[in-house]
Amino acid sequence: MRKSVLLARRLCLPTLLATAPLAIAALPALAAATPPAGVLADITITGQVNDENGAGLPGVTVLVKGTSNGATTDASGKFTLTAPAAATLVISSVGYVAQEVAVAGHATLTIALVPTTQDLSEVVVTGYQTQRKADLTGAVSVIKPEEIKGMTSQSVAVNLQGRVPGVQITTDGSPSGANTAVRIRGFGTLGNNDPLYVIDGIPTKEGINQINQNDIESIQV
Repeated sequence: MRKSVLLARRLCLPTLLATAPLAIAALPALAAATPPAGVLADITITGQVNDENGAGLPGVTVLVKGTSNGATTDASGKFTLTAPAAATLVISSVGYVAQEVAVAGHATLTIALVPTTQDLSEVVVTGYQTQRKADLTGAVSVIKPEEIKGMTSQSVAVNLQGRVPGVQITTDGSPSGANTAVRIRGFGTLGNNDPLYVIDGIPTKEGINQINQNDIESIQV
């Protein structure tokens, strides 16, 4: 009886040794399939921005905090944006208090903006931020919608010539104005002197000639 027990133990030992490498070999594959802690994939976020009465707010800027990735709400206050699941959204609009909303993995968000108590006549909206007129040291030129409608050229940059003080437009004569150079108050550096374009609060390296001028509400320089 003692001999049979010893034999059984001898038979079980190779079995355990044979299965152990398989279990150990499976651990790296399992670790590779598991993403590192804190790394979350991007998700598509659909949101609704309303005013204090629950009505949709159009033209609200929604930015992923710390990036230039953003979107603008449509006529009914809706927006769609792709962002990390742990991102924070910055929602801002003229006349309303800006809010920061944590995504926290939610694919659907509803945000209500509260009107600001500051008089809009004391506020100037620049490409970077909203400032009080008393704190603004530079000059801001605005081209109004009625002036944009009267523009004859298909190139938005060409139409700025002679309309904004300090803006110099140089073209190569092409009808499309694709190679138009825009300089604001001369050359300020030996490097790139192209202006920074900010469209609905989102900075871009592209010029404004790719935009249909009928879609432009106003231009600030």
